[in-house]
Amino acid sequence: MKLSMRLCIFVLTCFLLAACHTSGSGDKNNVVSASFKGKIEEIFENRAIVQVENGNITGRVFIDLSVNKTVNFQVGDKIKVGYDGQIRESDPAQVNTLSVKRME
Repeated sequence: MKLSMRLCIFVLTCFLLAACHTSGSGDKNNVVSASFKGKIEEIFENRAIVQVENGNITGRVFIDLSVNKTVNFQVGDKIKVGYDGQIRESDPAQVNTLSVKRME
């Protein structure tokens, strides 16, 4: 009886742990599903306001420059921003920045 009870608890624990596990491939928050091109207008530490020139967004967007630690961005740089497709409507608009590349 004790053995079957321990086995049931073990199986139940394994089931609960497997149900709580999230795989990296199922994480859609890190998948670039939209992008835009623009010009940096202002920089605040690791964040910037970008005037959108081409993309699904119009106007100005607040982005996170820290996703690309290899480039020192400056005001006036033309960049391409990848994001998850969601836009927070504020002034300026905000996106979940997933990639930032300087355009040549």
